[in-house]
Amino acid sequence: WLITRNDGINRYHDDSGIFEPFDSSNSPLPNDIIDLDEDSQGNLWIATADNRLLYFSPTDNKVLVTLESANTPGLPSGRINTLYRDLQDRLWIGTLNGLASLKQADGKWQVTSYGQGELRGVAAIEAGKSNTLWIGTQTRGLFLLDIANDQTKA
Repeated sequence: WLITRNDGINRYHDDSGIFEPFDSSNSPLPNDIIDLDEDSQGNLWIATADNRLLYFSPTDNKVLVTLESANTPGLPSGRINTLYRDLQDRLWIGTLNGLASLKQADGKWQVTSYGQGELRGVAAIEAGKSNTLWIGTQTRGLFLLDIANDQTKA
């Protein structure tokens, strides 16, 4: 998958060497995409510049779920900077106002916030050792998050 600024996303097909575009002219996706993450089913979580998180099926060319901060308790901000999927299949969402994880439970999407007040401007997320994440922020530096205890170390 390739993200383009103002031209949607493109799927590269190895067998043919062709890029398949998904943008506002041929799909329900907007053109301005910030980040994306592909799950094990081949569906995409897409962070958009208009402050939405979309769960998109490329096979069906259909948005399955739309999450916004106004209708999603626990999502720190609609301004999503980065997405990361861990080995437990949690989607981590780095936003302007903090960090959250997203997981499906009992047929509903459950959002959990982490590092309240400390993790602002999350720009990068990477796995650490033993249930930890490295969190890079735009202005506050690098943090190590202990997921189980929701404690951060600068």
